[in-house]
Amino acid sequence: MLHSYRVGELYHPGRTEWGESPQYNFRSGQHQLVLFYHRPTREEVDAVRNGPAHFGACMEGQSIFFLYKFGDGKWSDAAFHIALVDKEERSIPGERGAVITVILVNASDGIIQAIRVLSLPRNVALCLARAIEKQSQMQFDSDAYDGNVKRTYQNFTPEELLKRGVGGKADK
Repeated sequence: MLHSYRVGELYHPGRTEWGESPQYNFRSGQHQLVLFYHRPTREEVDAVRNGPAHFGACMEGQSIFFLYKFGDGKWSDAAFHIALVDKEERSIPGERGAVITVILVNASDGIIQAIRVLSLPRNVALCLARAIEKQSQMQFDSDAYDGNVKRTYQNFTPEELLKRGVGGKADK
């Protein structure tokens, strides 16, 4: 079931507070990055709406790290595993062109501040497709996944993860 998102409306009906963290997802055949910023500044909103967008991907152990940067901001990331997606929404992305929907939400009130649809760089789309396919063939262990994510964050910055993976500038 598709949900319609609109700038100026709640990201999720009835929920007005969110933790300040990003969420990358691939579900129902769609890439999505939701950024939850506590009271985003005008500059942050503008960077997501209109600024240069860069994306990357890296697989460490059984974890995928989706990397992103908007405007002059720093590289950030969001961990992902296909097993965490509801079974009826799971699929494997194709290796051809892919688009991603980016949604910026004010974590303080749940209101969507920006929505942008971009083409992923081909190398990033290909990396994600292969990594998600690989994940789908693995036995999932949530404790091992959580431990791997924690160790990765202790040992690597987003910039270092980017060097271990692939990245590029998004197409409009």
